[in-house]
Amino acid sequence: LPPSILKQLHDELDAAVFDAYGWSPTLTDEQLLQNLVTLNHQRAAEEKQRIIKYLRPDFQAPPP
Repeated sequence: LPPSILKQLHDELDAAVFDAYGWSPTLTDEQLLQNLVTLNHQRAAEEKQRIIKYLRPDFQAPPP
């Protein structure tokens, strides 16, 4: 694929990921990293409580 098409696809993927997380696509690298660290801490706290969230709700275990 030409580099311009790869860049377009990459940009579209980035936009979809930002939208999925509800984050602004104008975040700086530092803000993005902080958001990811915060999200990681939230997920770790949920796992300690045995709350596991799956991307496919059909497989979601009920909370304890």
